[in-house]
Amino acid sequence: MLALIVSDSFGSSPQSSMTVSAITASDYAQQQIGTAINDVAGMPASQFQAPGHQKSFTYLLQQAIEAIQAGNTSLAKQKLTSAVIRTDGYPVRGALDGPGPSMDWVTDPTAQSVLYGSLTNALSMLP
Repeated sequence: MLALIVSDSFGSSPQSSMTVSAITASDYAQQQIGTAINDVAGMPASQFQAPGHQKSFTYLLQQAIEAIQAGNTSLAKQKLTSAVIRTDGYPVRGALDGPGPSMDWVTDPTAQSVLYGSLTNALSMLP
């Protein structure tokens, strides 16, 4: 907590205070991934390319968090990059990615953008 009192020849001001919190980059990354997991859980199955993609996507994100907690940044980045690839069609190219290794698992443009934002934020925090 920070506190400030200003004084001059006319007297002192009332104390003004503020609390400042800081988190580590890896904590912020985990928060962003957690937000994405919650977003995925709230999405209807119809917003995924195939029935198993919602569960697989969640598992991929959980693996990223576990890797961060284990200090394995390289594995966390791999998992996050894989998740980003599954959500980058609309945000990056304006359309769904077709079949192949970079196929989008999330088909809704708005959902893609939200997830893409959280995941790229998380990825940018990892060294």
